[in-house]
Amino acid sequence: MRKHINLYVNEYTTDLGENGRQAINTLFQKAKDAGLIKGELPESVFY
Repeated sequence: MRKHINLYVNEYTTDLGENGRQAINTLFQKAKDAGLIKGELPESVFY
């Protein structure tokens, strides 16, 4: 597990920044547009 953490967890994965947050929001919107998500999108998926 430590190898995985060292390989994949970095500053970008712990804080996506504004570009990363917008990318996730775009992904959710595309999924909704494609019918993969029913109902309303969450206001935020970030803590």
